[in-house]
Amino acid sequence: CRAEVEPGDRFCRSCGAALTTGCRVCGAALRPGSDFCAECGTPVRDGTTRPIEHRLVTALYVDLVGSTALAEQLDPENLAAVVGALHEAVRLEVGRREGSVGAFIGDGVLGVFGLPAAHEDDPERALRAAQAILRRFDAVNRDIGRRLNVALAARIGVNTGDLLAPTAGDLDLGTLAADVLNVAARLQEVASPGQAVVSER
Repeated sequence: CRAEVEPGDRFCRSCGAALTTGCRVCGAALRPGSDFCAECGTPVRDGTTRPIEHRLVTALYVDLVGSTALAEQLDPENLAAVVGALHEAVRLEVGRREGSVGAFIGDGVLGVFGLPAAHEDDPERALRAAQAILRRFDAVNRDIGRRLNVALAARIGVNTGDLLAPTAGDLDLGTLAADVLNVAARLQEVASPGQAVVSER
């Protein structure tokens, strides 16, 4: 997305793309293009390659509205409870419809339908998950929001498109980079509180 990033950032603040991956031995952050880990010297590539293929997926990006203002109003424990409730809503509703959840980026969450298993109705599954997440978070607002005297809302972007993804091994959504994911994050930015904005495709 060409947004500026700060030293030490692990994810892009604009589109959510992963800027670093972790060493498979010591877990230290690896910068793009590194051949060896700067902490332990382990080669970044282990000599094996994982097959990749084009996949049609539907990405769902969920974000907490007004998180910066909430962080200023709430103590860390209450803020963690709010963000945790959002993450839990996404994990449950996306998982219930056989999507993959990952890339918990601060208060934002990325879900993908079509990886690792593809379904004929992945876009519909994503839309149903989006509706259920918004309903669930409305309940969080009535419960936690009322108790903390804050207004809580989520907004969602949903987009379908192609990406390259590994077909074997563990799936780490945080390592995927594709326009389909970036557009979902951008659509979320234009959504109103409590709304999902969906691309035409």
